[in-house]
Amino acid sequence: MRISRSEFAAIVNGTLTADNNPNGRHEHLNITNPSFAGWTVTLGSDIDLSTVPNWTPIGIASMPFMGTFDGDGHVLSNITIPAANADGNAALFGTVENAVVTNTGMNAGNVNNAGGKSAALAAYAKGTTTISRCFSNVSVSGDTAAGICSEAEASVRIRECYNMGLVTGTRLAAGIAARNRGVIENSYNTGVVRSTTAASAGIAVENGGSITGCYNAAYVEGASLSPVADSGSITGSAYDPKLLTYDANKPQATAASQQRLDGFLAIVKSRKDGLYEEYLYCIDGKMHWLRLALETVYDQQEPMYILGKINIIDEEKQEKDQLIQKAQLDSLTHILNAETSRSRVMESLASLTEGHHGALLLIDIDYFKTVNDTYGHRQGDQALAWVAQILRESVRQSDVVGRPGGDEFILYAAEMADVSTLEDLCQRLCATIQEHSRDSGAPFTISVGAALSHAGDEYGRLYERADQALYKAKENGRNRYTINT
Repeated sequence: MRISRSEFAAIVNGTLTADNNPNGRHEHLNITNPSFAGWTVTLGSDIDLSTVPNWTPIGIASMPFMGTFDGDGHVLSNITIPAANADGNAALFGTVENAVVTNTGMNAGNVNNAGGKSAALAAYAKGTTTISRCFSNVSVSGDTAAGICSEAEASVRIRECYNMGLVTGTRLAAGIAARNRGVIENSYNTGVVRSTTAASAGIAVENGGSITGCYNAAYVEGASLSPVADSGSITGSAYDPKLLTYDANKPQATAASQQRLDGFLAIVKSRKDGLYEEYLYCIDGKMHWLRLALETVYDQQEPMYILGKINIIDEEKQEKDQLIQKAQLDSLTHILNAETSRSRVMESLASLTEGHHGALLLIDIDYFKTVNDTYGHRQGDQALAWVAQILRESVRQSDVVGRPGGDEFILYAAEMADVSTLEDLCQRLCATIQEHSRDSGAPFTISVGAALSHAGDEYGRLYERADQALYKAKENGRNRYTINT
């Protein structure tokens, strides 16, 4: 028996009854307990169920569609079932034929058909059917079980589909399609796949068609971990990778690595889904940056297991660090630029405690325009690079060295014992740079203005005091330093 598109839409919307159906064929069809067993639905034109307001709580969401969906080349789209339990061959369609099914899937529940085909989306796909961007996040079990489609005929195309649920087959079990004679492309399986007596695979067990660009990232167990009756082709796919195991109870080599492992386990046990980045000791005996994508799978309200994807992102982190570093450095001298040096000094000032001191130094190259005019801009750039190098080598790695711009440099020493120690630093910088420039054949000198910092100092006020000291050093003849305590 067949149901028309308008009648089908009326059923979904709850308006079809024996009273308004002159044919009187569908008295048993009602909105509270629809039963489509043995029926064929033919849609004469596109029907997008995303526009049907009552679709999710009724119809297929309440009871699996056990008949045939004949799409006649049209589209069924945007169905998401929050939870459904099906004691039959499929949660959505027993058979789907000559249709486009897209953006459709199940988020929770289970599908069970102990004696035959079982799948979340379609037990049997045939004709010119395309199943795209569909998903399963439910537990599927049966004789021949699959997350998306139990069996796909030659003209069927399954693309960009994703199985996340547990699949258990008495005979055959697969994440996407147990028997495939069509095309499976760009599809993924992250659900555990088990066959109790025969064969299982992450994508398809019996493959007489083609599998392209697919990936299985989950544990697969059974009598066979690779396809059987494989007369088709597999290209560009990572098929059933070796399961890597790691014992989290194994003692770590160091306290630091144990702390990192504990952090990872805390993330997993928190059941908070999302993306995380951690630097962890891994099973290859090396430290790696990892990106973890975690999703907790529930049965009703109870957590069943956690799906996760772990990527090693060492190169990505390195590239990111290099980009950050590049954004923070002066391109000519490779010391901190104006904004970054200011930020670093402010951070250091904020941590300065009572009774401790730091020191801010502002350094200018004396008559730098004359250096450029006399020896050329190339020599002038070299002079800037020399000053930056000497400043870096004269202080600790934790101190701040930057170039705000032009021929001006900034140095912040986070720990300065007293004024005498600051005088020694200023005198050493003036002498070292003068001597180095003389040896280079383009002699120049520097002027330094320094200010001792105290707990509670603000950056703006400290900079102003150092700038005043620099002005006095220049006013008094340059090639000298002045300290503002």
